Amino acid sequence: MKKLLFTLVLFIGLKSFGQVTAHNVLEIVIKDPNGNLVTFYHKDKEHWESQTKDTDGGITKMLFTEMDEITDHSLFLEIKEIGIKAKFDLATKKVMMYQADPATKKYPETSQMSAEIVSFK
Repeated sequence: MKKLLFTLVLFIGLKSFGQVTAHNVLEIVIKDPNGNLVTFYHKDKEHWESQTKDTDGGITKMLFTEMDEITDHSLFLEIKEIGIKAKFDLATKKVMMYQADPATKKYPETSQMSAEIVSFK
């Protein structure tokens, strides 16, 4: 019984103290379909900045807004002005990018492109 109780306490402690979730992640690095590494930095409460290193050595930055659709494993970011939404799934280490339909301003499932999460912390 003591071993079972100890295991349960250890599991709860690890889950609440050391695990990175979509609620507390600060940095996500992805590899886009072209093989480029893109780093997303959590800037403040609802803003994220992405940085992509260009082939000429320059850096392209974009500012994303965190959406309310957040779970322990999924994070959604959006740039409304250009109609892009990104879903980061930390459990499967996949990113789905959606482009808004200009007529409806909604993100159809058919407009997706996927990428791979290389690391997050």
